[in-house]
Amino acid sequence: MGREYDSIFFNTTNILPVTYLDEAESKRVLSQQGDGWLEFDPAALDEAYHATRGQPYLLQKIGQTIQYHFDDIVNEGGSRDHYVSLRDMELALDKVVQLNENASFDGHWNDSDATFHRILSALARRTSESKRPLTTPEVEAYLQTAGMALPRDIIHQRLEALLDQEILVGNGAAYDFAVPLYRRWIAWRWPPEKVREEALES
Repeated sequence: MGREYDSIFFNTTNILPVTYLDEAESKRVLSQQGDGWLEFDPAALDEAYHATRGQPYLLQKIGQTIQYHFDDIVNEGGSRDHYVSLRDMELALDKVVQLNENASFDGHWNDSDATFHRILSALARRTSESKRPLTTPEVEAYLQTAGMALPRDIIHQRLEALLDQEILVGNGAAYDFAVPLYRRWIAWRWPPEKVREEALES
């Protein structure tokens, strides 16, 4: 329905912004999703918040993934306690990253042009390797190395736009992903090699 802007429903609704949840709210969303029958290791809840930065859709997908996994085991005749460990959470995060469709990630990626794709892919690769935010010159250097060079002023403009969209967070003159799980998704789905091939094909 999101594409049916002339629908009567769009004339009778109030639009409310949904933003990131804080750490306590994030933990409550996950804990309540199992209707009280799942017990979460505090380290698992910490990991979920760190990976999502409290992004509500992702938290719900993580909770749903954990619940479906438990249900599958029981439905296949297996037994499973109700404790969600850190390892369970890590497996759930991997599954969310590798979903065929993920509205939280697909929407932004598909609405971005090729220059954004290059920069996001480069950032995903380099920040996961360096474990720290990157400056504009560092992004520029890696794009050149990866065969996806862009002018520095374009890179800086795109980085600032991603900052405005809350896709990135700024740390002085350096940039990093606001939601680490988005970085993991890009690194898995759109590595620089694939983005470069996409650019050549188009």
